[in-house]
Amino acid sequence: MSQLRIQDYGSPVVAQSLKSLIGSITVPGILSGNNFLKDSNTRMRVNPGSCVTGQGVIITEDEIKYLSIDNTSTAVDYTVYYSHTDVNISGGEAATLTLQVGLLTQEVISGCILGYVRYPGGGIPLDQSHFIQPPTLKLGTVIPTTENANWIFPIKNNGYLTTYTSGATINITDTWTTYSPVGTPVISLTGSFTNGSTIITNVISTGLSTGMVVQGNIYIPSNTFIASVDSTTQITLTNAVTVTASSQSFTASTGQNIMYVKLRNNGIVTGIVTLTFPFKVGPLPYSLLQIILSTDINALVTPIFIDSIGDVVTLGSGYTGQSDFLLKTETIPQTMLQTPNTIVYLQLMVSLAIGKEARIQTLGLNSYNLPV
Repeated sequence: MSQLRIQDYGSPVVAQSLKSLIGSITVPGILSGNNFLKDSNTRMRVNPGSCVTGQGVIITEDEIKYLSIDNTSTAVDYTVYYSHTDVNISGGEAATLTLQVGLLTQEVISGCILGYVRYPGGGIPLDQSHFIQPPTLKLGTVIPTTENANWIFPIKNNGYLTTYTSGATINITDTWTTYSPVGTPVISLTGSFTNGSTIITNVISTGLSTGMVVQGNIYIPSNTFIASVDSTTQITLTNAVTVTASSQSFTASTGQNIMYVKLRNNGIVTGIVTLTFPFKVGPLPYSLLQIILSTDINALVTPIFIDSIGDVVTLGSGYTGQSDFLLKTETIPQTMLQTPNTIVYLQLMVSLAIGKEARIQTLGLNSYNLPV
C-alpha cells in the first residue's frame, strides 16, 4: 500500500483543523493526474494522482489502478470514484477506488468522483471515447464555502428541463472532447509510423508522459493519448496510426477527456432555448453560481435565478465569445427568498445565431456565510 492521505488524525499538525480549512476553500474533485486510459478491450486504468474529498481529505495515489468493464450488449453508465470514510484514528482509513453502475453525483458518495464511463453497448471493445472526466480543481478559482457546491454535470435529458422559447429548434447533444486549457505547453515531435501499429519509433521522448494527448497529424486518430513511454526513442499510443511513413510531424500536450452539453443552431433563423436546473435549499441559502462553459461569438448564455416563491432575477449580463472553457461566477442577491427544504431553480437562457454554439461543461450553486 503506497497511498498517502493528507491530513490523517494524529499528525503533528492538528489534522481536523487542516481538513476543515481545505474543505472550506474547495469542492470535491481531482487535483492532479487520475487520467483514465484504455488498457485493453475490457479493462481501463487510472493513472496516479491526487484528489480531495468533501471532508477536506487529500488522497494521493502513486500506483496505476485497473478496473474491468464488461462488453455488454446493452449500454451501461458507470461512476469511478475514490470511496473514503473520514475517521479519527491514527493513520486514517485507506481510500478504495470504486466502479459503480449509474451516473452518481458527489452528494451521494463519500469520497471524490474521478469521472464516468459511458459504455454504449453492442459488445464493442472498450474505447478511450467512453471516458468522461471533469477538469482539475484549482485552489483560488472557488470562493471559500461552508457547504459543498451542488455540482451538476449537465448530461442531456438527465437533471434539467428544456423549453424552446422562440425561433429555430436548437440541437442539444452530449459531446466529449480532449481539452487542453489555454497556455498548456505543446511539444512538437517527429517519428516513424507503421500502418495499424500503436508504436511510434525514432521519436525523442524527452518530456513525454503517459496520458498526454497526441494530435496534429491526419494519420493519428482523434482522441489518441500516450499509453506508455517505452524508451528514449519510442512511445506507444492508445490508437493505431493509419499510414507507414517516416519523419511524420505531430504534437503532444497535457489534456483531459471532458463531457459537455453542446447546444447548436442548425436552423435558418436565431433560436432561443432555456435549460432549467432544480436545486434543493439546505440550511444556508445559495449565494453563488459557478459555471464552466464556452461560447461562440453571437452565442449568448444568460443565467437566471428563481427563488422559493417564484421571484426571478437575472445573474450578470451573460456570457459570449469565449472559445476556451472558463469558470464564471455570479452572486445571488441576498434579497431572494430561499426557504430550507424548498426547491429553487437556475435557468440558462441560451440565444444562438445561425450556426453558432454554446458548450456547458458543469455548473453549481454554492452556499457560504455572507456578511450581514
